[in-house]
Amino acid sequence: IAVTEGIFELPNLTIQATRAQTLLLQAIYQSWSHIGNVNSLSVNEALMNEVFQTIGVKSKNPLPTLEGSIQNVELKYCSTSLVKCASGTMGSIKICAKA
Repeated sequence: IAVTEGIFELPNLTIQATRAQTLLLQAIYQSWSHIGNVNSLSVNEALMNEVFQTIGVKSKNPLPTLEGSIQNVELKYCSTSLVKCASGTMGSIKICAKA
């Protein structure tokens, strides 16, 4: 009997994005998926205001950041001519917004 097996392991994955990067990713996703009412003018204005601060005003704080972390992910897959089986585990998911 032919057996197909696969294992995927991910010890740690961390992603950080500023508010401007998050708005840009949201605009790209909406434009590709045609979900919701895409208003490019408001997105562009929000991105410009986030990236380019008002002249003469200096921010003492770093840009707000969204951080996500996934740890200890393991997926297993097994397949024969009669049976297909998949299982997986995940250690933790953390999402944090830093202002």
